[in-house]
Amino acid sequence: MSCIHILGDSWGTPNGLLPHMREDNPHLHLLLEAAGHEVSNFAECAGSNMESMRRWQKHLHRHRGPDWVIWFHTESLRDFSPGPRGFRIREATRTEAQ
Repeated sequence: MSCIHILGDSWGTPNGLLPHMREDNPHLHLLLEAAGHEVSNFAECAGSNMESMRRWQKHLHRHRGPDWVIWFHTESLRDFSPGPRGFRIREATRTEAQ
């Protein structure tokens, strides 16, 4: 089976689901494990996309890389700091992508 790493924010971890949703809707992480895959999860509730990437990079220094990466990236500007004058989405997205 495959080695799979999950990154991202609260949607990337079963802990991000409300308790009643956990009972009725198994998270992708659990479904992958049930299918026999080795899953490492670096996602965090209310977490930063960059912090998730940092945790993953530290892990990669000590362990082999995955066969697959799944990244729950639900808010592209989550880590963006606009400064005192505000920002426009187009410019902020371009800045973050570089």
